Amino acid sequence: MKKRVFVTGYGINCANGRNADEFYDNCSSLKSGLKLQEKWNHLECRIAGLVDISDYTPSEIKEMNYYRARRTIFSRHALLEALRHSKLKAKDISEIGIYLGIDFYAGDEFMIDTFVNLYPQGKGEDKWENFDLGSVVTKSAERITNKKGMNVELLKSQLFFNYQNFMVDYLRSIVKIPGPSRTINNLCVSSAQAIGLAYQTIQNGGQDIIITGGLEEFSFISAFTFSKLGVYVKAKEASKSCTPFDVNRKGTVLGEGAAIVILESEESMLKRGATPIAEVIGYGTSNSCYHVTNSPSDGSGLAQSMEDALSDSKLKESDIDVVVAHGTGTYINDLSETAAINKILPSKPLVHSMKSYVGHTLSAAGGINFITSLLEMKNEFVLPTLFLKKAGDECNLNHVPKNGLQMPIKATLTNAAGFGGFNASLILKNMS
Repeated sequence: MKKRVFVTGYGINCANGRNADEFYDNCSSLKSGLKLQEKWNHLECRIAGLVDISDYTPSEIKEMNYYRARRTIFSRHALLEALRHSKLKAKDISEIGIYLGIDFYAGDEFMIDTFVNLYPQGKGEDKWENFDLGSVVTKSAERITNKKGMNVELLKSQLFFNYQNFMVDYLRSIVKIPGPSRTINNLCVSSAQAIGLAYQTIQNGGQDIIITGGLEEFSFISAFTFSKLGVYVKAKEASKSCTPFDVNRKGTVLGEGAAIVILESEESMLKRGATPIAEVIGYGTSNSCYHVTNSPSDGSGLAQSMEDALSDSKLKESDIDVVVAHGTGTYINDLSETAAINKILPSKPLVHSMKSYVGHTLSAAGGINFITSLLEMKNEFVLPTLFLKKAGDECNLNHVPKNGLQMPIKATLTNAAGFGGFNASLILKNMS
């Protein structure tokens, strides 16, 4: 018999909040963390959802600079918040799993210098015709080190650039509890799949407690990839940038952050007297095998993961009250997801997207959606899709009213979909 799995802790640090309360207060007040980045005034990608590091302590800044990675600190903040919520202490357990969705990491100093300062200045596609990445990386290395050739610091930056397990090792050093570790790097579905894998592992008795979720540090590599695909919005105002499901949607903008949750078996939770926040009851994942970057217009891949999650949950489709959609604001993704939702959930639950609040956080996106659904259950308030004025005809969903909606929520479904045709869906059940 499969074990029941509960959420006993959560923490978030992203562009719209340094913790879960601040995040939800800002979102429910219809504030966005997307901002115009003035220092990028010569780039096409000017709006982004970056974590505010202005209140980092001197020791945190020193540590961040040492690792050449801002994600170390905002991920630690999210982890410590999740541990506080769960009241989890090392003396309570002998081992703990850490399953994380990990980003494609590009060291800040190295990549910002390469892509901002040395970015080709021509207009149109021709600026990329003779863009020699190897040459500009070499120039960047010389600028950073003030001499030709590599030094130890730059070599360290290169090492962490390719070392995705570094963040699991780093968080493990904070928790100081041994146990199995897993990393998933399937871009936009990474954290949703990490949570799903953690859920299944506990269900099947492989582990009692797992720290899971995901993180993403803003990368110019990713930003320029989206720009080359023609889906990074070239707006100068947040309200005109990422507008999921809107008739005038033109694409997405990127964000960053960390979303960490603690999943626990019922036996473990009762043994240490933890308080359950919600129960995870369904998970599905799929691959559409359609296209490297585009989603099928009929939503078939995502529909499969939603259907599998619903089957796993043992709920009827009419039991789902809210869908926290992937909703990137790109024409094809929103069309495809609409088709999937309408196919699997014909009872028309409320639907909204978080991308206009925090940007597309890629590997962290599924985790942020998951925590959003937890907070909506707790507050009995469903967030609207910010900046959505008029839904496109091809996005005929039951969109949340523009000011949000106060209502009890029994069950939610969260979606993630990404490059490579990957999809993942998770279902949460309210404890009240």
